[in-house]
Amino acid sequence: MNSAIETVALVNSFNRCALLQEALTSLIKAFSELDGGGAIVVFDAGSTDGSQDWLKETAAQSAIPIL
Repeated sequence: MNSAIETVALVNSFNRCALLQEALTSLIKAFSELDGGGAIVVFDAGSTDGSQDWLKETAAQSAIPIL
């Protein structure tokens, strides 16, 4: 497997925790199947709905880089 990141997904989120969970779950699955690697960059504009906590937990557990 190539260690260089070839594909990056940018996600913009604000107080949409359920939608963020669905999107990232799908992206993580898709990126785990890529030979060229991938990363997910999430821009969260100060959510207060638990998105940031969920994102931190998911990033810590994911083999796909989530920034």
